[in-house]
Amino acid sequence: NPTVGRLREIFRGGGDAADGWEKSWETGVTPWDLGKPTPIIEHLVKSGTLPKGRALVPGCGMGYDVVALASPERFVVGLEISNIAAEKAKQIGLLFWLLISSSGDQVNHLTSFSIIRSFVHLIRA
Repeated sequence: NPTVGRLREIFRGGGDAADGWEKSWETGVTPWDLGKPTPIIEHLVKSGTLPKGRALVPGCGMGYDVVALASPERFVVGLEISNIAAEKAKQIGLLFWLLISSSGDQVNHLTSFSIIRSFVHLIRA
């Protein structure tokens, strides 16, 4: 898969992981961004099986899953490390606040969630 190859190159280019995520958004190498909520999130929301309460979406990208999960009964927090992804989300009308500084000193209030949605992206060496 050429996209996966390009993603490998980005992350092998040196720097830390945050630099890799920023570069992937900058270059448009974002195979995980479907332009809509992920199919499993759409399915779970439609089925009504998700618990009410608070949900956390780390690495929320453009925020599609955040919006899909949000409801009057569910408060959703999306976290994104890439400024470019957050700016793109703002361009489509989503609002981001700075929840975590680079030193991580503002994470104390991010506790007690009913749902945590996260995907692991594995890239073979």
